[in-house]
Amino acid sequence: MRGRSGMAVLAIWLGVASAAALGQSQSGPRMSVTNRVNLQLQISGLGREGCEIEVVPGHPGCRFESVRRTVESVGVGAVVRLDTIPIEATSTGADRDCSFKITIREPGQPPRTFLRGLRLSGGGGARPQTLRCYLSTASLAARDAEARRSR
Repeated sequence: MRGRSGMAVLAIWLGVASAAALGQSQSGPRMSVTNRVNLQLQISGLGREGCEIEVVPGHPGCRFESVRRTVESVGVGAVVRLDTIPIEATSTGADRDCSFKITIREPGQPPRTFLRGLRLSGGGGARPQTLRCYLSTASLAARDAEARRSR
């Protein structure tokens, strides 16, 4: 009996030691991928006062400089296509996922936030990626809600 329990202890000890060694070798620096993302926004239902747009990282594994743009008034209910917004995005996760949190702020309306994402292309010479986002404003949602109310 004593021999068997000694062998069991030895087997467990070797398993723990090899798992610890494997964990140390894999806990090195995480692989990060950086690529340029051209963000193209199309906003429908913009109000008379225009709006402010803010783009920030959607999760901690994605990093880039936050972007703010102001959109002037173009008429009630107009569709606005913004010029391409270039973003140098870095993903630190193994899945290379990068999320963009886009917030539209209109005067007199609650802020409206959208979460969009994509997988960054790997490699040093990767071509810029394009992310097209079709968004609606809070004022469009408010006008739609007013039209549905029974009178």
